[in-house]
Amino acid sequence: MKAEITASIMCADLLNLERDILALEKAGVDYFHYDLMDGHFVPNMTLGLETVCEIQKRVKVRSDIHLLVKQPEDIIPLLDAGAEDLIGFHYSATNNIDKCLNLIHDMQANAGIVLDTNDHYELLEPYLDNIDYVTLMMIRPGFAGQPMVDGMIEKIMETRITGKIIVVGDNIDTDQIYPGAYLALTDPKEIGSHCLEGVDKEIASTFPQGGIIAA
Repeated sequence: MKAEITASIMCADLLNLERDILALEKAGVDYFHYDLMDGHFVPNMTLGLETVCEIQKRVKVRSDIHLLVKQPEDIIPLLDAGAEDLIGFHYSATNNIDKCLNLIHDMQANAGIVLDTNDHYELLEPYLDNIDYVTLMMIRPGFAGQPMVDGMIEKIMETRITGKIIVVGDNIDTDQIYPGAYLALTDPKEIGSHCLEGVDKEIASTFPQGGIIAA
């Protein structure tokens, strides 16, 4: 399976949001990555639900929804998602992981658990039969443009033992990607601010495709 690209709308120019999303759609990205924050689980706040819904109405690109909120079980029923979309929430954000996964699957969407940089993949073991993918944070959640935390490449390789699709997040700094290694490990990969700065350029020139997933 080829590596897929999920473009982070958090890093778009919010004053020219329509321009950027249409340019990304034309460039052929596979997903739009939406970071939904509550200002509590992380101190930042970005796109609101209404903005995300309006974008979804305008484009045909699949949705990759990343919930950075406390008690995601309260937010999931408000989302608009279908069989080809991804919805992920943080392991540490809820005491009702099974409920969250079931709510997502009730929408026919793909359910994922997000592991922070200090979370070990063994936390996923009780839920492996009910998750479709894993998101591994490469930075501390909440803000784009941070340096990648040490040891994350090794963590990707360790997590492959789960047999699940691995999504690398959040808002990768393309200057830190290890050519020939990092790109080959995961599917999909999330584009951060560096790629969006050159949104009119051909995406493939920055993120060559053809990576191998853990499945």
